Amino acid sequence: MRLLSTRQVLNFVHRIDQPLAGADIVEYNPHRDFGTFTATLGAKLSKEIAVTMGRTGAAGSPRGRHAESAHSD
Repeated sequence: MRLLSTRQVLNFVHRIDQPLAGADIVEYNPHRDFGTFTATLGAKLSKEIAVTMGRTGAAGSPRGRHAESAHSD
């Protein structure tokens, strides 16, 4: 199994160009997070996903509906 680096995941999120319906960040255990590294990474990833949703128009939002209707023509 090949794991992705933090940079690879962020680059993937930045390349998304379609409206997102949602996203989940799961399985955070604060008792095993030494130095709050995982919490900080989760917060960064949440922010980047939210920015991507705003940029592409979250599915169901006015921008998302506009983008969806533009593709249905």
